[in-house]
Amino acid sequence: MGYTYDSGFFSDLWLVFDRHPLSRQQGVLRPLWRMGLALFIAVGSAFGGPGAAVFPDFVRESGALVLPEVLVLLASLYFFIRVKRERWFVAT
Repeated sequence: MGYTYDSGFFSDLWLVFDRHPLSRQQGVLRPLWRMGLALFIAVGSAFGGPGAAVFPDFVRESGALVLPEVLVLLASLYFFIRVKRERWFVAT
């Protein structure tokens, strides 16, 4: 099995040796968007991709399986904007 390039690992390693570390706000936003994106991909696979085959036909045809994807996307955007606008994360 070959080695896969994980840009998250190398960018985190770069932060360890960087002389200018991330601010507190950037330190929270970085894993927040990563977790939101990972959850969106997982929900998309479970409800919109191959995982949708476990649901009955009337549920798949109704379009209700799009709702979890939209909710995850909206929740991720809400918390990203909320953290971005908060002033208590800004380093003093």
